[in-house]
Amino acid sequence: MIEKLRAVNTGATLLDNGDFLKGTPLAATLNAEETHPMIVAVNCLHYDAVTLGNHEFDYGVPYLRRAFGRLRAHFVSANIRCFDEPTLASTFRILTRDLACDDGMIYEIDLAQPTRFDVWGKDIAPSASLIRHIALNRRAVAAKDVFIVATNSFHASSSGGFGPIPQADIAWRTPDKLRDILNGSLQQRALITDARHPVWRFRPIVGAHAQFQTAPQDSQHVAQAITQVGAGENGFETYSLAF
Repeated sequence: MIEKLRAVNTGATLLDNGDFLKGTPLAATLNAEETHPMIVAVNCLHYDAVTLGNHEFDYGVPYLRRAFGRLRAHFVSANIRCFDEPTLASTFRILTRDLACDDGMIYEIDLAQPTRFDVWGKDIAPSASLIRHIALNRRAVAAKDVFIVATNSFHASSSGGFGPIPQADIAWRTPDKLRDILNGSLQQRALITDARHPVWRFRPIVGAHAQFQTAPQDSQHVAQAITQVGAGENGFETYSLAF
């Protein structure tokens, strides 16, 4: 079931809310294992993050540290403090998910372009264009085309040194909170699926490449050729991407 959901939605996130090291008679018989079988199972299923339940402390903090030291997923807990020992878990972890919406738009990213705006929002390279060859439904987008962009009030008023959006350019304003709008959309759609075809690509740069780490199963979703370099940290794999 997990693999089926990941196949249709690469942004899927797998989490555990704790009490998996203890809580059943079977778990109680496995606490002496060098690597707890539940940790092995979590690693095999490529969980994104786990947190603690009260039963994780049944065998003491030293055992808990030993067991979770073999965990490949992110280990988080926002309400546990260790005053005389190293931190037991991270208070939070940001998980980034890029979803390619199948709305008919494709484009190219040119990383060789200089930065157009400085940190104060000043246009220092007017001719620079990071996004190129934009097409919508197989038709090239022209300068005269008009698009409606959804944003929150913070970015609409001012952000990153840029001035506020002119009132004449605001097509519609709502008092609804952004999270409520997103929740309503998710409830109506039930499942968000990724685009079945590449939506964007990097513009080729001869001799340039980059290394990055990602989950092992993510390699099948990359449109451009990548090369596996080796094992990364926390169960991730290191890849090289040629531009």
